[in-house]
Amino acid sequence: SQKAEEFYQIFTTDLTGSEPVQVSFADGDSFIQDISSDGERILFSTVTENADLWRIDIDDAKESLVASQIDAELWADVSPDNNSIVYQSIRNLRQGNNLLNGSIIMQSTSKDARPLQLAENGFLPQWSADGKTVAFLRLDGQNFELWSVASTGDQLKLLSADGVAGLEYSISPYLRTQVKHISWSPKSSILAFPATREGISNMWLISADGSDERKLSDNQDNNQYLYCPIWASDGNRIAFSSQTKKVNSDGKRAYLIWLYDTETNQQQKVLETEDNIKLLGWTETEDELIFAVKKDTKEFTLTPPEVPVRAVSLKTGEQRNLTVLKDTYFYNLHLSPDRRSIAFTSRSSGNDDIWISPLKDGEPRKLTGNNDPRLYYSNLAWTPDGKSIFFGKQTRFTLLSMLINPKQYGEKNE
Repeated sequence: SQKAEEFYQIFTTDLTGSEPVQVSFADGDSFIQDISSDGERILFSTVTENADLWRIDIDDAKESLVASQIDAELWADVSPDNNSIVYQSIRNLRQGNNLLNGSIIMQSTSKDARPLQLAENGFLPQWSADGKTVAFLRLDGQNFELWSVASTGDQLKLLSADGVAGLEYSISPYLRTQVKHISWSPKSSILAFPATREGISNMWLISADGSDERKLSDNQDNNQYLYCPIWASDGNRIAFSSQTKKVNSDGKRAYLIWLYDTETNQQQKVLETEDNIKLLGWTETEDELIFAVKKDTKEFTLTPPEVPVRAVSLKTGEQRNLTVLKDTYFYNLHLSPDRRSIAFTSRSSGNDDIWISPLKDGEPRKLTGNNDPRLYYSNLAWTPDGKSIFFGKQTRFTLLSMLINPKQYGEKNE
């Protein structure tokens, strides 16, 4: 297979090195699976992916379709007034290789609302706390940039282009590995984001108008990279995570949680462990941080058998257990706005389903009743009032086809 315009297609050539000739013309990536011994038949596969946005209400578990266009819709974020969402829309979604080359769309949550394109190139949109601005990332060549745009669709602005950290995500389903990558302050005046400059990863702050960019953390170790900034409601403290790039002599990495106080300019190490951890947010009292644990094993899985959820004290570093989630996607755990529950996806029954688990008392409750093992749920997004969750339904189909007598160059016979 070789790239032809938007898709990978099948080409033929001969041992003399003649010019390759395209013989498949599928509306999707085509990959050779087998060739008959006489060269008269080529068996190939075509991958087609789709993703739509849905909403589910917590009380009655009623699902409703929100966005279903020709393009794929992913990774919604809900406005502070609960009335609109922003998301990224990707044309020709396939195997993750163009997930970061979509457009930023805003849409009202009311029925039959028409979408508004805020930016034609971008991904990972995030509402400001006042609902007036959307920040997002843009991939320009090999460089990641931080941009913002007004919710009206104007005032498009480049905020930072110097070493902004890229985004890590899984393929099936498409899940962001962290809860936050860029984070608005509670007063919508400042953005926090990770960036690597002069070979060192640190957390940075920038004003909403693109001025006053400054380094927040004080990392000087090029073996560390920082991620997942989450503000406290006071607007003064920021929690974030870090991880060592290289393993130690025992084959382990170090995972850490940090706290930075912008009033005192003090940085504090809250937790260090060899277990893979995912920072989820603050407790109600904001004297602890909530995180999930994935035991560091040699066998990689998106859904480990058990995912403990714990809280760690900012004062003492003491940990306490909150709950244990079963067969849960480690990259799709999301703390509720009141910080009393966690929404997550589990594949415990062989199908993706959305669950809610209280962090104090009570049993997990399944919201969805999915019967299709080919359907995957991408990142969950709570509404700020805690009454609903937006999520993506992602599917992938593989179609097997056959080219007969590909020597008839340019003719398609299936």
